[in-house]
Amino acid sequence: MHDSKPGSSPLRLPAQVLLGILACCALSASAQPTLTCTQSNQPAATLLLPYFEVDLVAAEGRNTLFSIGNTYLEPVLVRTVVWTNWGHPALSFDTSVPAGGMRMLDLRRLLAGDLPTSMPPPPNEDGHFDSCLFPVTQPSIDPDAIKGRLLGEADPQDGLCYAGTPGSPGLATGYVTVDVVQDCSGTEKVDPRSPGYFGDCASGLAGNDNVLWGNVYRIDSLGDSAQGEQLVAITADQRRFGAPNLCVDPPCGSRIGWSFYRDAAQGNRAPLPTEYRSHFMLGQRYQTDLVVWAEGTTGPANCHQPTGGPDIELDVADYSGQAITTIDLNGRGQTFRLSLTDELGATSFAGVLRLASSDSFRPVQTWVGPLLTAQSRFSVGLTAFATQDLCEGQ
Repeated sequence: MHDSKPGSSPLRLPAQVLLGILACCALSASAQPTLTCTQSNQPAATLLLPYFEVDLVAAEGRNTLFSIGNTYLEPVLVRTVVWTNWGHPALSFDTSVPAGGMRMLDLRRLLAGDLPTSMPPPPNEDGHFDSCLFPVTQPSIDPDAIKGRLLGEADPQDGLCYAGTPGSPGLATGYVTVDVVQDCSGTEKVDPRSPGYFGDCASGLAGNDNVLWGNVYRIDSLGDSAQGEQLVAITADQRRFGAPNLCVDPPCGSRIGWSFYRDAAQGNRAPLPTEYRSHFMLGQRYQTDLVVWAEGTTGPANCHQPTGGPDIELDVADYSGQAITTIDLNGRGQTFRLSLTDELGATSFAGVLRLASSDSFRPVQTWVGPLLTAQSRFSVGLTAFATQDLCEGQ
């Protein structure tokens, strides 16, 4: 990799000015007007924390906190699931969120077994919350087993790995989903892949109430940096994403045959986009990382062996649109942090990124978030712009 690219030149700007430029560049882009499943900042029935990092060795190392807010005038019950970076559940539990309130959760504490204590919503005339106890019953968990699964250690039952090897020793990575649910699961290990979790017209454990909102905070005390952004809102829409013969407002019209939980056709959730564009800058004093989430599951597989993953790729171009290179992201798991400095070399240049499915027949739902850092201290977390989705303008 050369020290500079055609049509670009090294940039030397103060960190504060640089981050201002980064934010303005992100705001100046425009998404295609035909997108109708594009994510927006609104209450939803499911929240996605696309990527987390928790240093399980250094207490002052990287950690992730997130909030769950409730816009409803009554308490709601949610099911939180912590997934490995290969898309396998490692921890699941219930908690309630107060009416009009919020709950803050610390992933380091959760992985150590410190689950929240909360009071469930009262039973209602529909029979919801009848199974709940006071306080909400939490499962009995083995923190060492949870950490081992997240760190890609051999499972004691089958000897296989359910996560990729950490990029740094002891650094657990993965993602989190939060769903509105209509009853407590108690000590049962229940997650969105469990039978009965979903049902059309909210006939399963999961509800369709679009009342949740929240934020994520990635903190690196040792690295003297932090980023924050909104959790990804996944709205429920029975009419568009449910079974055609059960539409709540017939006639159904054009039903979209995809869902965020693609393996659960009755999820009633809007799908995520399949293509994104973003801006990047590289140099001695600044860098761009990408947080990438992609649907699906990798493995389980023999530990420390090459594995597959979602068919996605990253196209890199300069400001003129001239292609520089394409990076195949297959084999990196369902969620990961990509250092463009590592991928493109220690150069000083800027350009445009396009992340998309390499399989046009079965495109992969994705989420992309640029993490922009200056002088290894000043940093911001942004969201890339979606440019294609599965709704095809419907």
